[in-house]
Amino acid sequence: MSESYVARPRLDALLDADWRVAVLVAPPGYGKSTVVRAWGERTGTPIAQLTVDRHTDDDARDRLLKAAHSLFPGLAAPFRRDGRRLAAALVALGGEGPERALVVDCPHPLGDSPIWELLTELADCGSPALRIVVMCQVDPPLPIVRWRAGGIVRVLRASDLRFNDDEARSAADALGRHVADDAVTELNRRVDGWPLAFTLALMALGDEPSSEDGGPGALVDALVAAAVDQLGPQARQAALALSVLEWFDDTLATALIGYDARPVIATLRRHHLVESAESQSGVRFHRLVRELLEAELRWHDPGLHSELHQVAAQHWLQRGHWERAYRHIGSLRDRDAVHHLVVEPALALVDRGDRAGLGRMLAALPRTSSIDDAAVALDLATVSFFAGDRRLALRWVERAETVGLDDALIARAHSTRAILAMMDGRLTDATREAEQFLAVRSRTEPGGPLEVRFALVVARLALLRLDVVTAQHWIDGVAARSNPDVVRDVTIPGLQAWHDSLVGLTQRALDRASGALERADALGCAPHHGAFDATVAAAWANLRMGKLAKAEQLAERASADAVLLGYDWNIVRSSEVTAHVQLAAGRPDDALAAVAVARRRLADPETELAAGLLVVEAAAMWRSGRREAAIAQIDAGPDRPDARLLRASMALEESNDDLVLALLEGVETWLLPDRIEAGLLLAVATGDDERLTAVVEDSSVTGLMLPFLRRGKRVEAALLRLSLETVHPALIAHLRRPDQTTVPGRRCAALTARERSILDLLPSHFTYAEIALQLDLSVNTVKGNLKSIYRKLEVTARAEAVDVARATGIV
Repeated sequence: MSESYVARPRLDALLDADWRVAVLVAPPGYGKSTVVRAWGERTGTPIAQLTVDRHTDDDARDRLLKAAHSLFPGLAAPFRRDGRRLAAALVALGGEGPERALVVDCPHPLGDSPIWELLTELADCGSPALRIVVMCQVDPPLPIVRWRAGGIVRVLRASDLRFNDDEARSAADALGRHVADDAVTELNRRVDGWPLAFTLALMALGDEPSSEDGGPGALVDALVAAAVDQLGPQARQAALALSVLEWFDDTLATALIGYDARPVIATLRRHHLVESAESQSGVRFHRLVRELLEAELRWHDPGLHSELHQVAAQHWLQRGHWERAYRHIGSLRDRDAVHHLVVEPALALVDRGDRAGLGRMLAALPRTSSIDDAAVALDLATVSFFAGDRRLALRWVERAETVGLDDALIARAHSTRAILAMMDGRLTDATREAEQFLAVRSRTEPGGPLEVRFALVVARLALLRLDVVTAQHWIDGVAARSNPDVVRDVTIPGLQAWHDSLVGLTQRALDRASGALERADALGCAPHHGAFDATVAAAWANLRMGKLAKAEQLAERASADAVLLGYDWNIVRSSEVTAHVQLAAGRPDDALAAVAVARRRLADPETELAAGLLVVEAAAMWRSGRREAAIAQIDAGPDRPDARLLRASMALEESNDDLVLALLEGVETWLLPDRIEAGLLLAVATGDDERLTAVVEDSSVTGLMLPFLRRGKRVEAALLRLSLETVHPALIAHLRRPDQTTVPGRRCAALTARERSILDLLPSHFTYAEIALQLDLSVNTVKGNLKSIYRKLEVTARAEAVDVARATGIV
């Protein structure tokens, strides 16, 4: 044996057993000849070997008889052409002399060759002097089942001949390739223990294939030829087409080759080119055979190669097997096809609010290391983001950046990072990524459907910065496109309502937000990021119009949806509007509790969102009697209109009119709601009833009520001096309304212990899910008990329940 021979004790043990016939069945390169030759040398068994193929089959019987006779030269010549008499002569020999072995190598299927009859005669004669070894690529037409029942046959297949890891390491050492053990193990796994494939891979490490010296490249070509040349033209073409599949069943194979695939699969099975797929109901190529076939297909017909991967991906998507589809998608270079197969179905689920479907997609995503196309990785980042897994989305972005990006993909990476940063509440990072996106996008062509999502992100960031002009530009840009129903009817109106509320068009904001929510409910897409914007905008619009009970209901809905949507941005925004509602309702402690919820999820303390929380927290401190702490917080925070207005309100209540005037200089550039509030404070501080009347008239036109609520006795006295019935009837009705926080004489039905425990948590601003978690109850149980509480307290909303409970001493 050569120096590169690898000792294989486990195969030695199999061949050392008692057998009369050994059949080795495996594709080329599994070392059948090497194993038999090593056995003969180790045991000292004389061997006569005969190779029979399709070109030598005609005289195969004569050649086999001659080879058998050569093992026993003492036999008479007449036996050379008569198998029966030769078999009888072998029996007559009994156990005299050493064992001999007749080895027949059949590299191609022979069909009904006379050689099989002769081998059967020799095996059945039962002579202990002769062993027969048959090496084939397919099962030979020999009575193996009968021989196995008689205990005279040993069958070794590819599964027996594969290298195990120890043998692979020995092969590497024998070839002088010093490779780490884990690398050897991985390489052996990749080639399924195929000895020749493993050897070729080791030889190729650090070597360039040479067509002149027949190096690894030539050996690979020979291996491909050995694997597929035995097939007919139709089966060969089908094998090339099926090579894009890691495994396949009849249905999938038929979809790819365009006709009934069962006969083709049967042919591939007969030639041992496919085997049963583990844990699947189909078959698979040997890994290296598949890779070589696919490489040939990709080289000769790249268009067909791409088309077949698309067909396979579409097939798996229809079956709901996203992971298998993505493996094919990762092989494509057609980004339009990738968008069609991945992004569009994902966005359709997003637009339907189908979080369960998105969750199934998320669970089926392949490992990041399995995708080598940056565009596909960024698409999968989008899927992960919308499914709620921001960490996985970020890993996909990082994978895309590792693979390598052109300008268009760099822009997409920045847009994806901007979305993730915004939803994490890292608004400084989001703004920076958005700016980098715009800088790169100026050098590339406009993007596809994901561009719409990014435009909405920029619009949200602009609205948060109170940059209403930029926000309107991006909203108009999205509205001008052809959009899915949910974007057109829910997302865009929700953002437009946010914009309208900021600029003081309160009634229009309420109409748009309410319409968006009705449409979201009709489409069945809540909770949904676009519907969440509409919910928050509707809560703000109701709050600014003085409709506190409705505002609180919407704030509760926003809080519940924020938990389900699962991003910090949503939690902070819903908590902020809830804090303002609680403060307007005269419940500063509840406002502080809402701010505390937001603070736990606030990742970026230097943004407008954080500054807004500082102001409402300071207002709640002031209303709860912590004046100095409130002033300190305002002074330490950024200079903003709402911060100045709060400090001016405190100064007005303290009759420090000079400070009010100093704080409210230059308000002409503020947004309308802030200008109205500033005008109110200035008019009261200066005693200017004419200016006050103008302020009230402006607020009446816009529907604003919030600037006048809970402003203290000076403001209320000044307002009551006006003829409000004619300029703002809603405001005078509110000012003259009895204080709803007291309920004298109200008698409430007795509450159960569970109802009291739930009622005690209502002022905490916990969501229904959080209350359920606190009390170890189901959400449905909490909701059912709340209905009972409302009925017993004769109220219809959470805020009213808390007010009545406090007024009656229940909490």
